[in-house]
Amino acid sequence: MTAKATFGNTVIHRIGAPATLATLAITVSLMALQPHTAFAQVISNPQQLYTQFGGGLGGHSATSGNDGGNGGGGLATGGGTGGNAGGVAGGTGSSGTGGAGAPPGGGAGGTVGTGSGGHGGDATGAGGGGGGGLGDSTTTKTDPDTGGGNGGNATAGGGGGGGAGVNATGDLIAVTGRAETNGGRGGNGAGGGGGGVGIYYAGNGTVTSSYAYGGAGGQGLAGNGGNGGVAMMIDGSNIIYRPTVDIRTPTSQLIGGNGGAGSAGQLNGTGGYGLWVRGDNNFINNTSRGAVNVPSASYIQGGNAATATDIAGAGVGLRIDGDGNSIIQAGAMWGGMAGANYGHAAEINGNNNIFEIRQSYPGYQFFDTRGHVIAVGTGNVMELGTEATNTYIDSNYRFDLSTIVDKLDPSVMTQYSGFSVYKKTGPMDWNVKNAVGSAAPWIIVDGALVFDATADLSAAASVKVGVSGAPNLAHPTLDMTNGPATSKIKSLAGDERGNGKPLGTVDIGTKNLEITAATGLDYAGQIKGSGTVTISGGRQIFSGDNSTTLTGNVILSCGTPGNCGTLSVGDDKNLGSAQSALDFEGGTLQVTGTQFKQTARAINWGPSGGSFDIEDKDNTFTLSASQALTGRGPLTKLGAGTLVLTGPNTYSGATTVTGGTLVAGAANVFSPNSAFSIGADNNLDLNGFNQTMGSLANAGTVLLGKTGAGTTLTVNGDYTGQGGVIHFNTVLGDDTSPTDLLHVKGATSGTGVVMVTNVGGKGAQTKEGIKLIEVDGDSNGKFTLAGGKAYQTGKQTTVAAGAYAYQLYQGGVSTPTDGDWYLRSQYQAGIPVYEAYAQVLQELNDTGTMRHRLSNRIWSGEANPRLNEGDGPGTPASPDEAGAEINTAANIWGRIESAHGRFKPNYSTSDTHYNINTYKAEAGLDGKLYENEMGSVVGGVTMHYGYAKANMGSVLGSGDVEASGYGLGGTLTWYGDNGVYVDAVAKTTWYSNDLNSDTMRRRLIDGNEGFGYALSLEAGKRVALDGLIDTGWASDITLTPQAQLTWSSVKFDGFTDPFGAQVTHNETDSLKGRLGIAADYGQAWRDSRGHLTQTNLYASANLSYEFRKASKIEVTEIDFATQNDRTWGGIGGGGTYSWADGKYALYGEVSVDTSLEHFADSYKLTGNVGLKVKW
Repeated sequence: MTAKATFGNTVIHRIGAPATLATLAITVSLMALQPHTAFAQVISNPQQLYTQFGGGLGGHSATSGNDGGNGGGGLATGGGTGGNAGGVAGGTGSSGTGGAGAPPGGGAGGTVGTGSGGHGGDATGAGGGGGGGLGDSTTTKTDPDTGGGNGGNATAGGGGGGGAGVNATGDLIAVTGRAETNGGRGGNGAGGGGGGVGIYYAGNGTVTSSYAYGGAGGQGLAGNGGNGGVAMMIDGSNIIYRPTVDIRTPTSQLIGGNGGAGSAGQLNGTGGYGLWVRGDNNFINNTSRGAVNVPSASYIQGGNAATATDIAGAGVGLRIDGDGNSIIQAGAMWGGMAGANYGHAAEINGNNNIFEIRQSYPGYQFFDTRGHVIAVGTGNVMELGTEATNTYIDSNYRFDLSTIVDKLDPSVMTQYSGFSVYKKTGPMDWNVKNAVGSAAPWIIVDGALVFDATADLSAAASVKVGVSGAPNLAHPTLDMTNGPATSKIKSLAGDERGNGKPLGTVDIGTKNLEITAATGLDYAGQIKGSGTVTISGGRQIFSGDNSTTLTGNVILSCGTPGNCGTLSVGDDKNLGSAQSALDFEGGTLQVTGTQFKQTARAINWGPSGGSFDIEDKDNTFTLSASQALTGRGPLTKLGAGTLVLTGPNTYSGATTVTGGTLVAGAANVFSPNSAFSIGADNNLDLNGFNQTMGSLANAGTVLLGKTGAGTTLTVNGDYTGQGGVIHFNTVLGDDTSPTDLLHVKGATSGTGVVMVTNVGGKGAQTKEGIKLIEVDGDSNGKFTLAGGKAYQTGKQTTVAAGAYAYQLYQGGVSTPTDGDWYLRSQYQAGIPVYEAYAQVLQELNDTGTMRHRLSNRIWSGEANPRLNEGDGPGTPASPDEAGAEINTAANIWGRIESAHGRFKPNYSTSDTHYNINTYKAEAGLDGKLYENEMGSVVGGVTMHYGYAKANMGSVLGSGDVEASGYGLGGTLTWYGDNGVYVDAVAKTTWYSNDLNSDTMRRRLIDGNEGFGYALSLEAGKRVALDGLIDTGWASDITLTPQAQLTWSSVKFDGFTDPFGAQVTHNETDSLKGRLGIAADYGQAWRDSRGHLTQTNLYASANLSYEFRKASKIEVTEIDFATQNDRTWGGIGGGGTYSWADGKYALYGEVSVDTSLEHFADSYKLTGNVGLKVKW
């Protein structure tokens, strides 16, 4: 069997389950609830359910164990069967009025194709009364009235439910003329039956009806009263196209049934809904959105409560369950009455629904709402609208804004609550009065919202005037011309038209507008009027053109301490006409972008002062000389951009720079009465103009000069260092050099940084120093030096200028306790590197000796192959037997040389000493060019490469030079048969050099190019020792006295070092003479294959002298010279090993040289090894 439960006018069938006492117990309990509440509880059951309208609850059994009678069925099923009791069935109601059923259940009323349904039969026993029959199930109904059958009465059981007037699912229900559609009355019983629905519709089309009434609930004789029926129910659930309810006929009525009275101590039934729309009427396409249209002079009303005191039982005029519905109210919408009080006029449950109230045509009544309108959900909108073609306005009518609230007041008849947004739409103006009670925002899409003297939107989160996409002819306006003396809103917004022109208008007339809690919204429309516009809280953006519409002043103030307003604009026209002044009373003017750079309007500086926020770092905003700030208000600079003051400001409030830069545009524009505070990463720029201020606390940067030096900042009070920087322009020279100056007439404290920029100073020696900071009071502040061309020397920072470096000292040399701060100079740390640079190149430029290059070409004594082969030493050989003592065969040769030297110059301007390591590689080709009876001439060409790494230092600092060079050379040597030789060498070298300062921790110059050349002439005579000493062993030894003169010249390109010093060098020349003697010992033999092998060993001693004066360089017009000891002595030794008949020869030498003026203070160790091949 099918069990069913009925609440109000609704029958709920649960398919496939037997009708048990438990089922009926649930059913009866639902009767005490409002229909929508009970329905929600029933459908929460996960079993399959469907709804039908028609007969109400058949009532409960008076005795335990007996079932109550079932109400009549809905749709086209006709009346239901009578109830059962103890197995005895009630009779079946007939068409029309059904007769009384046999005890204990009444018969159900039947249905008709058209006309009214039959009434349910009464029950005389314990069973319930029968349900009323369905009135009509057709799609179209004309003039005759239609009604559902009444539920049967019961003396002991429950009363039967009333039947539905019309139940249809087609595309159209049209009830025309004066025809009425009535739901059946619920029967009286132990529990009252529910009233029937007037019209139930679940189609996709249009419902047109003049009059529809829900059936009244039956009286509860021994229990709860029945609920009143719904006048019209639109069930839009799970359908594709959304329905439209159009109550077209003026004076049309949808009235829910009255609730039935309960017995003493029991609940009364609730009044039925006037209209119930259930389902989601979202957009399907642009024309398929669902709507409820209640025109002028029509009304929807909920059913009345059973008693005058039961306000909770009053029916709801309109109930919406779903999303995206549109409700238009131009007529009456009332809640049911309880005495003189009204229930809810409308309940909207869902999201994104629109509830619009409209003013109507002349001669028709305005919308009439009696009872509260409640929205539950998100995105629901209430609109103040108008008929599409109507521009009529009743000047006497005022919509009461106080009826819009966040929290309902039961003592007030009509209120609107729960909407997310409130809108003004349509071209008709709406007059409003009193203060709105909701924080929801307002939007004016078209037409005017006109204030009277009591109107107040200050509680609304925001007001938007003008919405993009509005009709081209739309003129959204917020008209405050007749409003209060000052109208307050929290935040103002508004879009511009698609063509970039203003869309909305806020017309204040002679009244004032105050924006109290702006949230950064942009108003692109116009403000019109001569009253003032005040921003007293939050950040408000104006982007509209007000240059011809607003003539009143713009006031920037603080609504409460610490809550001040900000007006954000990108153009002067946003602030109004030229006569509109800016009044600062604690608020902020924010300038956005880079277009707005100055304003000619008057600026009034109030006691609370104000702020300038120049937002864009690339923008500079200037206040003119006529816009001087006076009074006692403080000034705050905000934003990353720049604010320039050019007027004679005298305000006494504090000056705080918490963003960007505050710049002086003329002398003495910073207020001498103000205490200045510069925040971290922010700037105060004197721009080269002398300024005076009350005091200064610096955590940022203070820039004194602009391009030159000589700017003075005078602080009448104290200077407090908070880690900030003071930037001085100084001509770094002697004590008299021009410089910027900080003069503190009070005391100094804290810490700070002195940043010095050299403006054209070439450096000079100071005595007392260059005074940067003069302190009249206690000098307890601590300053450290920094600079763009600075380096660290230990814990001290040094600023370089030319050849000099400057450090910061407190106290003068002759006045060490004066508390002032000075720059004093000494030579800079690059000087040791520059001074020794040319000497490093000279070490690479040296030619060496002939023996270094070629080792041995003259074989004598035992090393003479001819003598060794036969005749013995001392025996004259025949000309064809003796052979050549001088080997003039052509050779290809190569050698490498490495040396380490330490040099402590005899004289150095900077007292520099240095160590140097050199590495050389040389290769050549030579051969005999000429020979006669006296000797031979051998010529050759050479190529070479050298690298040197020198480290130098002095008390000024340390560094190094890395030099490398490559070049070519030529040699020409005479070998006489008498033992005389003359060797001439010429070589050129091109250098590329890197200079570094360890002290400065940076490279001084990279890839500096140089050039050198050297000429050498060496001569000697080989003498056999046996010619001097008559001993046998002397025949193997020769002595060779030598003399050499070497000219060496090097130079390098001038350069500018990282600190601006000009380093120049014309040329460094060296003319060095050497006298020496070498002793040689030789042997020769043939190996087992008959190949000749020769050896030569030698030792040498040398004395050298430098004839030229000191090497000089120039650093920014200051000469620096260095001169090594002139006289050196040295010893060395080496040898040659030749094999394969002289085809190959390996040779080498080691030597040590030292200064003879300061023995061992300067020395040089050299090693040389080479290989030559005869060809």
